[in-house]
Amino acid sequence: MKKRVENDDIRRTAIAILQYLHDHPLAKDSASGIAQWWVGQEQEAVEKALKLLVREGVLQKRRHLYQLAPDKSTSTEMEAIK
Repeated sequence: MKKRVENDDIRRTAIAILQYLHDHPLAKDSASGIAQWWVGQEQEAVEKALKLLVREGVLQKRRHLYQLAPDKSTSTEMEAIK
């Protein structure tokens, strides 16, 4: 049960990140910046959500910054993660 709750939290965090990028498609930031300024959530949950989004090819990580991957639509990706 705990794993499902954790997965739901990660999914919600990923959707919050995608929503921010939908509103600010050129945004990029570090995991700590995303946690503090974009979604206001714990950094650990944000890091797990970022790993999910990178693994799915939605985000790319350049050095220590995350940004929307080229040719990705945030609205389509939000539906896929839900």
